[in-house]
Formats: sequence, C-alpha cells, structure tokens
Amino acid sequence: SGSVSLSIGFNQGVVVKTSKKLQQGATFWETSLYISAFLFVITVVLKLMPHYIDDNSIGSSMEGVHAALDGKDIHEVTNSDIKGRLGKFFEVSMLPDDLLKQVDVVREGGKVLLKLDYEKRQPFMGNIDIVLRFSHQVDLAEPVSK
Repeated sequence: SGSVSLSIGFNQGVVVKTSKKLQQGATFWETSLYISAFLFVITVVLKLMPHYIDDNSIGSSMEGVHAALDGKDIHEVTNSDIKGRLGKFFEVSMLPDDLLKQVDVVREGGKVLLKLDYEKRQPFMGNIDIVLRFSHQVDLAEPVSK
C-alpha cells in the first residue's frame, strides 16, 4: 500500500502542465481584428462627436434665450425678436445659420414654444451615410427652473 504525500511550500515544485497553445498569446489575425475594431470605434466617434457638440450648443442657446426672456411678458415679444436673440446665441456658438431657418416659434394656448427638429447626415464610408436626428423644445412662457 503506497502513500502519496503532497507538500506545497515556498519554491517547492508543483508541476502544472499547461498547453503550449495557451501560452502563445494572440495570433496575427486576432490582433488585426482587435486593432480594426478599435479603429472603427475611433472613426465613428470622431465623425459623430462634432454633431453632438453642436447639438449641445443648440440646446444651451435655446435655454439662454429662455433665461434672457424670463420675467418679460412673452406674449408681447415677437417671433422675429425671439429668433433674433437665438441668432445671436448661434453666432457666439459658431453654429450654422441654416439651422436658425428651421426654428419654429409656436404659440398655442398660453404656451410659447421654441422648437427645432433637424437631422444631420454624415458621410461614413463609400455610399454609407449616418443620419442623426435631434429635437429641442423650450416653453418660453414657463419660468426658468433654477
């Protein structure tokens, strides 16, 4: 009757068999796939990020008009005055003028809505475009929330 003893201590040999394949690391094709996926994500971010930055500026501009008109009788302010104020905010933010033409001032009931629905088309690769849709709406008759 044989006995088996196993002692594990510092620098004492426990031999672990591992497959040589597990120790090789990533192959050329795996590495190429990882790099391609990383570059694809970077490309998408670099192409789309400017549109989201502009959209954030548009939202801030509309809120700026809301804050500038706060406390005034909004029903006395003309649509062209509202668009003129928004145009100044757009100019400071270096936003394109064609977006200002798409802004609607809608007066319904006691509300005065400043609305902008627009889309941006970004060429991506070859004949593939990415279409981004954005929408903003601010009720100028409501007091500004602080």
